[in-house]
Amino acid sequence: MVRQVVSNDSSRFVRRSLDAVQLDLGLAAFLTALVLMLFLHAWRNTLIVLLSIPTSLIATFLIMYALGFTLNLMTLMALAMTIGILVDDSIVVLENIHRHLRLGESPLQASFNGRSEIGLAAMAITFTDIVVYLPVAFMQGNVGQLFRQYGLSIAAATVFSLLVSFTLTPMLASRWLKHREHAAHQGLGARFANAWEAGFDRVAGRYLRVLGWGLRHRPVVLAVTGLVFCASLSVLPLKLVGSEYAPQEDDNQFSASLQMPVGSSLNVTNEAALQMEELLQQVPEVHNVYTRVGGNSANLSVELIEKSQRSRSLPEILSAVRGLAASIPDANVQTSVQNPLGGGGGFTAITVMGDDLSVLSQIATQMSEVAQQVPGVAGVRSNFQSQQPELRYTVDRAQAAALGVSAGQVASTLRTVIQGSSVSRFQIEGQSSVDITVIGKDAQQISPAVIGSLPVASKSGVVRLGQVTKPGRSQSPVQISRVDRKRSLTLSTTVSGRPLGDVARDLRAALVAVPLPPGYRWELRGSVQQLEAAQTALISALGLSVILIYMVLVALYESALYPLSIMFALPVSLVGALGGLLITGNTFNIFSMMGMIALMGLVAKNGILLVDYTNTMRSRGFGRSEALLEAGRVRLRPIVMTTATIIAAMLPLAFKFEAGAESRAPIAVVVIGGVLSSTLLTLVLVPVMYTVLDDLQGRLKVPTGFRWPWHRPAAAATALEPTPVLAEAMTSGQGVGEGDD
Repeated sequence: MVRQVVSNDSSRFVRRSLDAVQLDLGLAAFLTALVLMLFLHAWRNTLIVLLSIPTSLIATFLIMYALGFTLNLMTLMALAMTIGILVDDSIVVLENIHRHLRLGESPLQASFNGRSEIGLAAMAITFTDIVVYLPVAFMQGNVGQLFRQYGLSIAAATVFSLLVSFTLTPMLASRWLKHREHAAHQGLGARFANAWEAGFDRVAGRYLRVLGWGLRHRPVVLAVTGLVFCASLSVLPLKLVGSEYAPQEDDNQFSASLQMPVGSSLNVTNEAALQMEELLQQVPEVHNVYTRVGGNSANLSVELIEKSQRSRSLPEILSAVRGLAASIPDANVQTSVQNPLGGGGGFTAITVMGDDLSVLSQIATQMSEVAQQVPGVAGVRSNFQSQQPELRYTVDRAQAAALGVSAGQVASTLRTVIQGSSVSRFQIEGQSSVDITVIGKDAQQISPAVIGSLPVASKSGVVRLGQVTKPGRSQSPVQISRVDRKRSLTLSTTVSGRPLGDVARDLRAALVAVPLPPGYRWELRGSVQQLEAAQTALISALGLSVILIYMVLVALYESALYPLSIMFALPVSLVGALGGLLITGNTFNIFSMMGMIALMGLVAKNGILLVDYTNTMRSRGFGRSEALLEAGRVRLRPIVMTTATIIAAMLPLAFKFEAGAESRAPIAVVVIGGVLSSTLLTLVLVPVMYTVLDDLQGRLKVPTGFRWPWHRPAAAATALEPTPVLAEAMTSGQGVGEGDD
């Protein structure tokens, strides 16, 4: 009975991954709505902000269509990540409109003044997000191709979110918001709303006390922040967080490569492959096996049952398979997982270069022994096959000339018997012609005695091949590889149980001890090269993003010093980013690095909101310390809201329950940890650095610069009575920072 089975269908994993990302996108929007309801207490407020999501996404689809993008894993992941970002601008604008409503303005007037007052901060937040992703979109190499659609999709969505916050959000606020919604909370219930606001006021009060203390003890704040930052960076050199190119995704498939000793016949290799198949069938997670045998090697494609139906992870199954394969005599078996991103995985190569193949073989043997002692190296295989047996026939030219046989006739006879020769073509009317090939019977098993008796046509009649040739045996390599015009040997290593970057680091340290003759050298290639190239490209993009953020802030705030206080929010975000990787067991890879680049734009918003409103209050006549405390009180709510929405939007991506989640989780973990640490630290650090840089600007007498055309004249000072907590923070202790106005 013939049965047809699809042994390898990668489209199933792709479809499941796409469905998972779409589900994450929907969950992110739902959780964002819950956060907005908790803070805003009314369905009108929540709906106003939520409308920015579909509006921005639909507009982004137009840009994606114009650029020829598709709905793939990268663009869908970008859209899922933007859910928390899209509502940031609208939250900041709407919260400021609420504040003006509480001051007694009409909804129309509050919408206009609230949007105008916060406009510069919203622009700065959006522009910092954009300049972060543009360098990513235009990187070169494989990483650039991988993240181009990702970066441009997020940049386009962010631009549209700013346009929505400047147009749709204030327009809806002017029509839907009412004064009575601020007199008595509705929607979730007055009792819950009042309890929530009372709790938030207590948190705000404690924050203002901490901020007041920090402004009076600036050296302590800077020292503690520096220590925390240095401690977080130590997780990389201490190897507490591993590094690799990309996480190994469990797509329910893996492959096993079986290699027999050089010279093994096809039957011997096939028998070993059959033994391997029987061993694989003993693994309960294996669904089916597809085997290809050729020469002295075989490749087995293995399909597993669904991830949700397995109790063991893919690395555990691979380790068990390698243990079973050790029982096959003379077989070298390596297992690998195909990375859907093209590259990465648990594989690297040691390439040895020199002039003499025998010396290269000796060096490779020593390196193979050393490499097998490195933790995480599961197997080593050399591409050097020096023991390939060869049967060589030398033409006796004198005898051949006497019998009228040429060397070409001898070669043609051997080729026909062993490999086959096309002697004619068979043509059927209306169909393509077919070659007629003559080949010896059982050509792969023909003996030297039979070869010697082969007839060769000559002028003097039929001559046997043995009459004009001398047989001999020799050994030679199957192939000779070259790197940089030097002969090379490659040791392929399988990495398992440890991240690739950690194994590569230990492998380099171990291989240095292997002595090399003059003119010989080695280097790590394969996935290690991809990892190092990706890290270099992404670190360069990260550095360029930081520079562009500073340039944008300098242009918007007309000062070279004040933006530096905002820039101090960027490095402290790495505290939570690296801490998140450490706690969750994720690695430092291209996706986690993308999360760190995204952080640079996300965490700058906290400092922007604080510094922008501080400058606004100082322009209205407030002293520096009073302005900083007032900015902390007023801007705390939008800062906490935007942080909460970003975290809520990232939570579905952080869990590894669905197909392809191994790649999405590092980005989400880094963003969640980074915005948490940045929010907690920069709420005090940014005001402290603002005072330090303000003192420095006063001593250097740096001019403030010119006014941009979009800047509106400073509004008249609004009569704001400080709250009891604010008054306490302003009056406790003497000298809130140096150089107070």
